[in-house]
Amino acid sequence: MDLQPYRAHIDALDDEIVRLFAQRMDIVAELMRLKREEGIGPEDAGREAAIIERLSAQVPEDLRPSVARLYTTIFSIGKDLASCPETPEKEFFSKEI
Repeated sequence: MDLQPYRAHIDALDDEIVRLFAQRMDIVAELMRLKREEGIGPEDAGREAAIIERLSAQVPEDLRPSVARLYTTIFSIGKDLASCPETPEKEFFSKEI
């Protein structure tokens, strides 16, 4: 059994996931900078819940808890990075907004 084609496909998907994650963190850093300037708190539990609900609806029911765990972790990482003083100037990936 040749597993290489499957592994190569997973590797390509992982590369894309990491690229998109870095891009998301750039946008989060900019959003947090803007929120600080406007005196808005960093967390929006309602928005986070809505994102998890929207994304969970896109996958089979058995994957929904995993999507919720994944995005809870992504939100937590974004908050951690945004709380670092150097984060607003740090660019993880080229922004495309």
